[in-house]
Amino acid sequence: MLAQQVGDPSFDAHVAHPAFVRWHPRLLFDEGHHNVHKSTTTYKAFVDLLANDGFSIATNSHELTREILAPYQVLVIAGALGAPIDDEAHAKTPAFTVA
Repeated sequence: MLAQQVGDPSFDAHVAHPAFVRWHPRLLFDEGHHNVHKSTTTYKAFVDLLANDGFSIATNSHELTREILAPYQVLVIAGALGAPIDDEAHAKTPAFTVA
C-alpha cells in the first residue's frame, strides 16, 4: 500500500507576533516543474503560516529565469520533477536545465 502526503487543513497558521509588519519579503513558490507539492494543497499550511508572518507570496508556473526571480527575496521549490508523476520519465528527467 502506498502512502500519499496530504496537507493538514486543521493546522492553525495564526502568528501571534508577526516578524514582518513594516516590510513584507517577497516569496515565490515554484509550481512550474511538475511539483508534487503545491501552495494550495500539501504546502497550504506552510504558505498560510508565512503569509500570516508577513511574507508577500506569489506562485510561478513557468520556467524560472533571472527576470522572474529578480523581485523575490525567497524561493520555495518543493517536490520538483522532470515530468508528470504518472510518467516514468519523472524519475529520469531533470526538473531544471543548466540555465
